[in-house]
Amino acid sequence: MHTPVNDVRQTGQFLRDHCNFQTEVVENPGKKKIEALLEHIAAEGCREDTPVLIYFAGHGTADESKDGIKGYLIPADAEPGNRETYIDMEDVAAALEKMPCRHLLLVLDCCFGGSFRWAEKSDRATLAATDTAYNKVWAFSR
Repeated sequence: MHTPVNDVRQTGQFLRDHCNFQTEVVENPGKKKIEALLEHIAAEGCREDTPVLIYFAGHGTADESKDGIKGYLIPADAEPGNRETYIDMEDVAAALEKMPCRHLLLVLDCCFGGSFRWAEKSDRATLAATDTAYNKVWAFSR
């Protein structure tokens, strides 16, 4: 997919040039790379006072389940139809819970991105709007 790669490149460039953000753009990452990046952000990429924006542009899919819709992100190395090679949105929610930051914005620019709300199990709000300037952006594309 060319459009998501261009989307993250242009978004990252805009945030660097016009908003003085520190950005890291990762093009076409596989499942292990995305999972490692989420772990890195939680472990050493942010502190409580570090606002974080994570932007995923690519493919997503969802299945019906007894608890609602079960969503998945589809990384670059995913095998079509093999859910084991996808990233379960519940795993994304669990990774976000480990991040110590107080201000986090997750943007899922993919099909079924809205199914993330069924993955969120905590009492914290899934999405909150603030006028805090985000100074660190991790962008993933597929």
